[in-house]
Amino acid sequence: MSLQNYEIVKELGRGGMGAVFLANDKRLKRQVAIKVLKLPLNLSSDIKAETINNFKREAVAIANLSHNNIVCVYDIGNQDDIHYIVMELIDGATLSKLLSHQGHPFSLEKVLKISDEICDALSYVHKNKVIH
Repeated sequence: MSLQNYEIVKELGRGGMGAVFLANDKRLKRQVAIKVLKLPLNLSSDIKAETINNFKREAVAIANLSHNNIVCVYDIGNQDDIHYIVMELIDGATLSKLLSHQGHPFSLEKVLKISDEICDALSYVHKNKVIH
């Protein structure tokens, strides 16, 4: 996959809606994360349009938020029917990697800290009329 202003380096992860890639922003000379929408081939044109609109709506909603526990959205685009969101790259391991490498449950203090950060972000999002 190739995007005009971004050099894809590697895949970081996959989920139900698509994949996230590490990329270099050629214009701003920085690393970013790019979320690419995965559209199943058998979608009707109505469902496809609705899925793309939801994806764009997600990007706009996030781009208008400013919170320490929410990534920044830098760009949104569509090239060769590839729909993508360019976001701040957060360096670090995923929660599942942290859990698998640790080999035992997090301490209560760690669980409470992570939970507090998630709740703080969700509270901020909900106050800004975004439902996640």
